[in-house]
Amino acid sequence: MVINVGILGGGFSAQTFHAPFITTNPAFALKAFLRTSQTHVIGYENVPVYTNADLFFSKDLGLDLVIITSPTYAHYDHTVLALEANKDVIVEKPFTVSEKEAKYLTELAAKKNRILAVYQNRRLDGDFLTVQKLLERGTLGKVVSFESHFDRFRPHPKPNSPWREVDHGGSGVLYDLGSHLIDQALVLFGTPKSVTGRLLFDRNMS
Repeated sequence: MVINVGILGGGFSAQTFHAPFITTNPAFALKAFLRTSQTHVIGYENVPVYTNADLFFSKDLGLDLVIITSPTYAHYDHTVLALEANKDVIVEKPFTVSEKEAKYLTELAAKKNRILAVYQNRRLDGDFLTVQKLLERGTLGKVVSFESHFDRFRPHPKPNSPWREVDHGGSGVLYDLGSHLIDQALVLFGTPKSVTGRLLFDRNMS
């Protein structure tokens, strides 16, 4: 059975992290994109582009799986649409802007008996997999401290950034790269007993 896939969004994430894997795996068929404009996705000009959500989610198109690659602040609304249309869903990280939204989507997926998963591709990074193996083998002994970070020197917001560096829900480096670090820590060490955090704005206008 071939799984018919639709991708909501057509930007960097869709082009880099999702469409290439779908189109090279015979178990999947990329049937359509849903975008705000009729513009074809670069490299996938033969794949139809819809701007009407009703048509995209319709039974006529026959999608089994929808992948959400829209901006973080839209993940919740788009995932609700997909689940209400009885589609299985993969959502780009970060899952949602708030815990409340995440809980509702999880409950809705269970109610609809649909698969709902978050795409965490950096679980497959070589450095992370190496650390994971070392911990599993006990090579490092008892681990009492773990530090992980992404280093970036960009004192000014990226010009013409569409949403990641604009001041609204779901933007900023904590949601963008920070969600990877949090996820990796959870995979390595499990759910923590407590969490302490300190958030800073290191530059203006971001």
